[in-house]
Amino acid sequence: QEHINHGWYSRFSSFETINERITVATIDFLKSNASKNEPLPVTQSKDMYKSCMDTDSINKLGYSVILKYLQQVDLPLVPRYFTLNQNDQEKFEFDWVKADVNVKKVFAKDLFLEFTVDLDVFNRSINVMYLGRSRNLSPLPSPFTTKNYRSERGTKRKSAKIESDEAELFEAAYKRVTVAVMKAVISNVTQVPSDEALTEAANIIWNITDEISEMAGDNDDDYDEDLDDLDIRTIKASELQNETDFIMKENGFTPTPVWKAYFTMLFKDVENVTLDLDNKDLIRYLPQDLEYIKNIVVYLSQSRGVEIELYAWYQTVYSMIISTTTEITEYIFKESSPFKKYSTLRSRCR
Repeated sequence: QEHINHGWYSRFSSFETINERITVATIDFLKSNASKNEPLPVTQSKDMYKSCMDTDSINKLGYSVILKYLQQVDLPLVPRYFTLNQNDQEKFEFDWVKADVNVKKVFAKDLFLEFTVDLDVFNRSINVMYLGRSRNLSPLPSPFTTKNYRSERGTKRKSAKIESDEAELFEAAYKRVTVAVMKAVISNVTQVPSDEALTEAANIIWNITDEISEMAGDNDDDYDEDLDDLDIRTIKASELQNETDFIMKENGFTPTPVWKAYFTMLFKDVENVTLDLDNKDLIRYLPQDLEYIKNIVVYLSQSRGVEIELYAWYQTVYSMIISTTTEITEYIFKESSPFKKYSTLRSRCR
C-alpha cells in the first residue's frame, strides 16, 4: 500500500509515490475554500488556481489577451515575415537583444540566452549574474519541448532507424502545432496567411529551434563527466565583448556592441540597482557555455531579421497560448502526448 503503482509509472519508486501524494494534496488544498485566517499569499494562490481552472471564462477570453502582451514586449501582432514584401524583408533588421531582454523581463523566459541573478555559489551572502546557453525555458507550463523526445542518458540506445522515425514524427507534430498556433493568434488580428506560407513559416521556426538546440548541446546523447558544473568563471562585459568581436571578425562580420547594452537593458528601471560592469559586477559563466554565448551572437547576426523575429514571436506566443482555450490546449496535448515522459497525473494541474 505504500508503493502503489497506478499503471502510468514504469517502475515502483518511493520518490514518485511521495511526489504523487504531494501533488494530490496540493491540488486538494488549492481547491479548498479560502479562510480569513490564511496568509494573503495562500489566498492569492487559491484564487490563481481557481482562475486557471475556470475554463469557461478562459474560453470566452480566447486569444485576444495574447495581443496585449505582444505589445508589451514590443513584438508585432503579426510577424513581419507575413506582412513585408520580399524587398523589405531583406532590409529589415531585428533587434534581438531588445527582444531577448523584454521577453525575459515580462515572462522570465529565455529566448537566445539564459540569464539569471542568483546567490554566488561560493559566497551565499551576495547575488551575482549568471549567463549561459539558452534552454528556451519558461516558468509557464508546456508539454511540447524538444527535450521530451530525446533519449534519456543511461538508457539502452534504440536502433538508428527507430530514432530517425521518432524524430521525423516529432518534427511533423511540432510543425502541425506551430501552424495551429499561428492560425489561432493571427486570425484575431487579420486574415490568416495561406497554408503554404504558414507551412514555410513552421519550417523556418523548426530549423531555428533545431539549430539553436544543436549549438546549446540539447541534441547530445553523451554526457561529459569531466565537465564540472561548479567550475564557474568570471568575465567583465568588456572582455566578453572583445571575445565576441574576435569571433565575429573570424566569421567575416562587422562587430557590433552587444553585451553592455544587453546587461544595461536588463536592469533598466530596476530599483536600487546600479551596475558597475567595468569593476565589481562581473558575469559568471561555465567554460562549456562560453562558446555558445559567443556563437549565438554570430548566428543571430548572419540570420535574416524577419526569420529571427518570427522565431521570437512564436516562442513568446506559444508560452502563453498553452494556458488559453480548451480547444488549443487539448490539441497541443494530443499532438505532444506520444513524446512526453511525464506522469499522466501531472497533466491534471496544467
